[in-house]
Amino acid sequence: GVPPKELSAAHHVSPGYPPCIIFHGTADDTLTFATVERFTELMKQAGNGCALHPFEGGDHGFLIVVGGKMKTRIIIKH
Repeated sequence: GVPPKELSAAHHVSPGYPPCIIFHGTADDTLTFATVERFTELMKQAGNGCALHPFEGGDHGFLIVVGGKMKTRIIIKH
């Protein structure tokens, strides 16, 4: 196996990273929302642009692109 720190993007943040945008489900139990919030915070502390857009109730892989077309498993209620 690979040591967890080698897989963690948060352990590799440094100034000069390109800006990123993150769409993440709040119900993700594979990569927790708290982990993504921490990554976003570290990116900003390093002076990098990072925008986090939460999707309430979305789980892991709720936004999936297949053959160039977006497939989604989340239902947005108004």
